Amino acid sequence: MGTKWFTKNEKLNILKYYKENGWAKTIKKFEISTPTLSRWKKAVKISGEKALEPGNGLQSKGIRRPGRPKNLNFELMTKKELIEYIEMIQDVKKSLPKSKKKKFQTIWSLKKKYKIKYLCKILNVSRAGYYKWFNAGMKLFNKWNNTIAKIVKTLFLTFKKIYGYNMLTLIINKLYNWNLKPHIVYRYMKNMNLKSIIRIKKFNYKLSSGNKRHENIMNQDFSTTDINQKIGTDIIYLLTSDKTYFLSIVKDFHTNEILDYQISNNLEKEFVFKNIINSWVKAGKPSTWVLQSDQGFHYTNSDYEKLCNYLGITISMSRRGNSYENYWKST
Repeated sequence: MGTKWFTKNEKLNILKYYKENGWAKTIKKFEISTPTLSRWKKAVKISGEKALEPGNGLQSKGIRRPGRPKNLNFELMTKKELIEYIEMIQDVKKSLPKSKKKKFQTIWSLKKKYKIKYLCKILNVSRAGYYKWFNAGMKLFNKWNNTIAKIVKTLFLTFKKIYGYNMLTLIINKLYNWNLKPHIVYRYMKNMNLKSIIRIKKFNYKLSSGNKRHENIMNQDFSTTDINQKIGTDIIYLLTSDKTYFLSIVKDFHTNEILDYQISNNLEKEFVFKNIINSWVKAGKPSTWVLQSDQGFHYTNSDYEKLCNYLGITISMSRRGNSYENYWKST
């Protein structure tokens, strides 16, 4: 079909015929393309009949179609649209996709919440490209295989998210007699945002004791007649989801009052010594304390012995492996 030129009046007559007879008959009778007829129709809708004059069309003036603006006009947006636009930017920033197909996937996941044209604008992709990707099956990369993706996700969830891509590769190859490479499984897991659970490294409790051991003066007798007689101190381990903390306490056996406590994220001696000093000062700096502890590293070193001697504290240590002598911690 050769290029045809139409005057303004001819275009108006064609548009009039189109309104009465529809697309198919108009295109067949006047031998024009569908995009051309569509462009004339939109030009009249935007700029009026003068847009049909040579040199005044949408293409000549570089006017884009409505709904696909080069720049968003925030002054024309309502308060609700502005709030939605800001929320949409925050949602998009959570993923910050880099590849074009990842951007399309982000648009697809947010399309029910926000307008597609705004999402395309923020991510700097065209709507035509998004719909082409969508109609092609929403592949996340060129060699995307829905069967492999389904198997990877199913096995990942079956084993309760504890296996990474290396172990999943071995399982898949064993079950299906395939020869997948680990980086292939990794790519599928990355695109489906499948992340294995990181196992928290358990703390090593094996701390060697010092050589400064003392007599068990209390010998399981925790009875008292007044405050500042028999005192206990110990370290309690506080396990959280991401870290281990250590709680040092000093307790008066007469009132069961916690005189002071200190929390640390390591097992240095200083926080234990600070705990004892603060408790001793709070109690009025008595010289009648008998301080019961276990035979842990913090209480069997020379620094602990020197501190207790300086404060006038008598040291008492429970026997190893005797849980009853440490029952006071849980009372």
